[in-house]
Amino acid sequence: MNSFYSLVKISPNSYTQDSIIIGLIVFDGMLFHFQFSDLKKRIAKSLMKTDSKQIELLVKEIAANLQKVNNQSQKQEHSFFDINNPISENYFEYLSKYSNGILGFTASKAIYDSIDAAKFNQLFHLLVDQIEPIQKEKNSEKEVQFYKRVNSKLITRVANKVHTNIELDSRFAPTLLSAFKIDCIGKNGAFIGAKTLPLTKTTATLHKELNTYISVIAHLKTIKAVNHNNNQFFLISDEPTSKTSEEFRIYKQLKDAESIFNLISSDESESIAEKIESQNAQMFLEGY
Repeated sequence: MNSFYSLVKISPNSYTQDSIIIGLIVFDGMLFHFQFSDLKKRIAKSLMKTDSKQIELLVKEIAANLQKVNNQSQKQEHSFFDINNPISENYFEYLSKYSNGILGFTASKAIYDSIDAAKFNQLFHLLVDQIEPIQKEKNSEKEVQFYKRVNSKLITRVANKVHTNIELDSRFAPTLLSAFKIDCIGKNGAFIGAKTLPLTKTTATLHKELNTYISVIAHLKTIKAVNHNNNQFFLISDEPTSKTSEEFRIYKQLKDAESIFNLISSDESESIAEKIESQNAQMFLEGY
């Protein structure tokens, strides 16, 4: 399926048919990326003559439905069965013509380029909100510092011992339809590996990275002549400062998944290097 985008709009007054664009939905060919402007939502709420809480309820419903489709797409990526995507370009075309009430969508517009976080932010800045991406710039700086800490505390220490910053693909596991970057992985009787996941990324990216990492761990557990009881897998992610943010909600979900991997902060990542060194873990993948 082709990449496309649609804008989410609110009509505070149905009689005037004026609308305020509050959000952006982008489909990259596999997953939906979406973001809503807090500023534009506040403006729309201030113009509402009825209960303004409707806007938040509608936004939550849109996000939940898109995430549900993303989850189905991620299952399809690791499945031999085809799962149809019910939210297509034609669906947004339909919504643009027949939406009524306060919520509306623009017709889908094709994107003839690959989509990453930076390009999504550019689109959001151009089409929705020129102010909100300032926070994204702050998040980008957070990511830079996050990766610097991991690189100095972990990667540089073990680069000559285990695989570091490698991209696994279908040579490693046939179900990997796209390349997956893992920060370090080695073996000495059992596997030890780590994956960075800064929570400043989009929700869709976080879910995709997490689900693929879990799939990689599951594949490693099928390899024979390994003491899987002693496997050690780590997810490096920093706890958000705001306890009410979406990032913190995701962080709590990661804490609940610690039976699959150990969740540690970037400041603690040197402990992984110490384990790799003490266990004398080594490279084991051919062709990487």
